[in-house]
Amino acid sequence: MKLKDPVYSLLAIALVKFALMQAFGNVFQESIASLPEFSTPVTSYKRLLEGVFLASKGISPYTGYVCHQSPLLLFIFQSLSNLPNWCADLCFVIADLYIALLLVKISNLKFNESHNSPKEKATKASPIFIGLFYLLNPYSCMISMTKSTAVFEYAATISSIYSALSGIYYPQESIA
Repeated sequence: MKLKDPVYSLLAIALVKFALMQAFGNVFQESIASLPEFSTPVTSYKRLLEGVFLASKGISPYTGYVCHQSPLLLFIFQSLSNLPNWCADLCFVIADLYIALLLVKISNLKFNESHNSPKEKATKASPIFIGLFYLLNPYSCMISMTKSTAVFEYAATISSIYSALSGIYYPQESIA
């Protein structure tokens, strides 16, 4: 994928999302974040922050039913806890942008495979639209606005799908 003008439109939408998070983030956190469609105990940003607090006090965040987040997310957000709140918002927007870019790359792979088929070539849409549709999807917008940690799970899933489709693998060195 060449970084041309269409990718800048994805970046512009991500920046608009970030600006909206800064302007109306508290409204979404208070009213919509409690809806189970956007935030569950497993994907709740509030529970992630509670887990970070417990870990900073030397208490295991996994004792009890407070935190269900992965240790990697706890580590990342524990390092962000000393920074301003907009840094955490930026992490969610970057994850969203990463997903959109990988969706564009996956669609490029698919469209390059079907390049010789005249039927699919006639119905071919620009791969950048798939990334735009993802970023402008109301569900993905609300996931980012409510700071649901599901966006990081989605990013890992899309990364593995892209790696499988493109043939990228990371060989493990033998122990012996």
